[in-house]
Formats: sequence, structure tokens, C-alpha cells
Amino acid sequence: MAFGGPAAHIALLQREWIENKKWATHEEFLNMLAITNLIPGPNSTEMVMHIGQHKAGIRGLIVTGLAFILPAAVLTAVLTQVYQYTQTIPVATAAFYGISVCVLALILVALFKLGSKVLTRWTLLPWAMISGGLTYLGVPEVVSILGLALAALLVSQLKGKLAAVEPVSLTLFGVHMLKIGSVLFGSGYVLIAYLERTFIDDLKWITQAELLDVVALGQLTPGPVLTTATALGQLLFGWPGAVIGTLAIFLPAFIGVGITHSYFITRKPKWLEAIIPPINAAVLGMMAVVLVQMGLHLEWTVGGLIAFPIYLLLLYKTSVPTLLIFAGAALLGVLGV
Repeated sequence: MAFGGPAAHIALLQREWIENKKWATHEEFLNMLAITNLIPGPNSTEMVMHIGQHKAGIRGLIVTGLAFILPAAVLTAVLTQVYQYTQTIPVATAAFYGISVCVLALILVALFKLGSKVLTRWTLLPWAMISGGLTYLGVPEVVSILGLALAALLVSQLKGKLAAVEPVSLTLFGVHMLKIGSVLFGSGYVLIAYLERTFIDDLKWITQAELLDVVALGQLTPGPVLTTATALGQLLFGWPGAVIGTLAIFLPAFIGVGITHSYFITRKPKWLEAIIPPINAAVLGMMAVVLVQMGLHLEWTVGGLIAFPIYLLLLYKTSVPTLLIFAGAALLGVLGV
């Protein structure tokens, strides 16, 4: 049910695993959120792994990571196979619209609740505003987050002191996906630029239209947006490509979380305390801009405008399972509401 991209995924985790199941405290959740923005890999997938490791060690990391990735990867691969035969993307557009409205409500609720935990003093508000502004201007997330993290560290210190075409190959495809997974910072949306440069500009394996279609397949299925790699592998090499693409692009995230969790979350180095609050404020700023952009691009209907505040109320004031709310939103979408 993790539709809507990284911002929605983080909102889902905050509601399902922190508020309802209490698998970690709000402070621990925010610390994990800050760390995921400082290491390469898909942010929301790494958050799932962090909480899994926090709850049940390395076994928890592996189980939660696989459980988050596999349903989306399988569904994406199946839809891509259908796309190969039909050259269209079979999407229940009406149901997806209903879920999209619900996702916007979910992100807004998460922003409000996380904001009350993150913005504990007014001096953190500029970090969120700067981050939001940079995101609006199209500055890459890795540049914004690392730049703001460095600025926060410097502020803390100052206070303390006064190609050429290559043959089509499944192995080569796996190598490229492993490389992308190792250097990808920020959300899954940054993946598009990497794929375009590697598989269109350099290798010329796919067309621009095919890239847009596999990106759409990755976004219109639940789970991490990086299942776009699954779709691309399926398109190029069939099911073996889907498997290799998925394993290769997500493997660095498993390794990165496994290494960083024990050091940053368990040991909590002193220098990290200076940069975590500004980073979390920056993440909120990015989420706010994503929320506005999603809202502006959604083709609102009268039914959607009426349903939106109802979803807000259900998500903010009740403990109704999110899955039921999403299912109801999809049904209303099909019914034209």
C-alpha cells in the first residue's frame, strides 16, 4: 500500500510503525531519517531497514527490507511484461486517483506530527525553508542535504569557538545497477537522471519513451520507486533481468544501513547531535515542497476535494488501519468520487 513515493512512505512508517506499533521512539525515528539522507541509497527503503534492524537486529533489517521491496518488484515486473505485449501501461487510473488524494492527506498529517517533534525551536525553521526553496528550484537532494549538514557542522564549530556503445549484457546491466545503487543519494526520483545518462546517452539500450514508461511502472506500483530497475531489467532481459536489476540496485542499501545503524543510531557519536536537528528540518522542507507539487499536478475532482479533508480527519484523529483507508480511497476513485 506504499503508493506516492518517498514522502508518502516516510509518512506511512511514522503512522504505522512509530505511532501505532511503537517500534521506535520519535527521536530514534528522526535520527534514522537524518542518517538516511547522509548515505547513498533509496531513503524510504533504508528507513524500513533501519527500523527493522532497530527492532530485531540484522535479521530484522533483511526481513523488513525484502518485505518492502519484493511485492513492488514482482508487481512491477508483471506489469512490465504485460506492457511488452500491449505497449500500454495497464493502470486502474480511477483507483490510483483516489489513493493519490489519500496520500496527500497522509503526507500533510505526517508533516504536522513530525514538525512538532523536529521544529522544537524557531532557529530550525530557516533550515526547513532553505531546504524547501532549494528543492523547489530543482537543486539535487544530495547537494541540499550535504550542504546543509556541512553548514550545520560549521555553525556548531563556530559557536564552540566564539562512452561509447557497449554490447547488451545481463552481467553488465547488473554492474551498472549496482554502481547506481552505490552512488544514488536522496529519493528514488534522482534515479531517472542516472538511468537516462547510462542507458540512453552512453549505452543506447533504450529510448526516451521506454525510459518514461518504466519510470511510470515503478511509480504506479506500491513500494520503493527504485523498482524502476526491476521494470528496466524485465524490459531488456525478461525475468532474469528483473531479478538482477532488483538485487543489484538494492544491495548497497542493505549494506549501508547494516553498517551505519550500529554506529550512528546505537552509539550516537557526539558530533552527530549538532547536525541531526537541521537535517531533519531540511527533510521536512523537502517533504512540504513535494506535497505542494503533488497537489498541483493532481487533476482534482469535486469528489476528491470533498474526500481530502475526510482522509485528513481519519488519518490524524483515528487509529483506523491505513490499509482500510487506502482501500476505501481506491474504491471511491473507481466509483468516480
